[in-house]
Amino acid sequence: MSVLVNGFVLGWSVAWPPGPVNAEMIRRGLMPKHRGGGFWSAWPIGLGACTGDFMWALSVSLGAGALLNSPSSRHALAGVSLTLLLVLAAMFARSAWRIFRSHRRSEATVPSEERKQRGYLLGLFFALSSPWNIGFWFAVIGSQATQTTSLERSLALAGAVVLGP
Repeated sequence: MSVLVNGFVLGWSVAWPPGPVNAEMIRRGLMPKHRGGGFWSAWPIGLGACTGDFMWALSVSLGAGALLNSPSSRHALAGVSLTLLLVLAAMFARSAWRIFRSHRRSEATVPSEERKQRGYLLGLFFALSSPWNIGFWFAVIGSQATQTTSLERSLALAGAVVLGP
């Protein structure tokens, strides 16, 4: 039972701080429905982020923290995270420029199925590549007392993380 409570608390603590997932979900949720906004446009982003958090919680509780706990791997993760964030920034800037140009010409919309698929992948990408998220999972789960961790215990913890918020 303590594993589930621990997972619920961890899930809540990773979900409530403002970040790119919350900002994008709010942005898409507030867009007019005729432009592809609304709840169902924001939902896939949250699902993708939950999938990423599940993957991080499971991998770290199974021992990835012990494998990646060296200065060289930390530097490599920092470099990969920085690169991914710069790529994201460039993609968003390019997309914002395209949207700006299309709004000046006409009201162009992205088909909703394509938006949903991209939304899921965007949420997953945010959760897997966020330096804050990586640090959170390694610091919180990786620093807990090392107990005999079974696959069942790790799956219960990761599942509770997703169900917590």
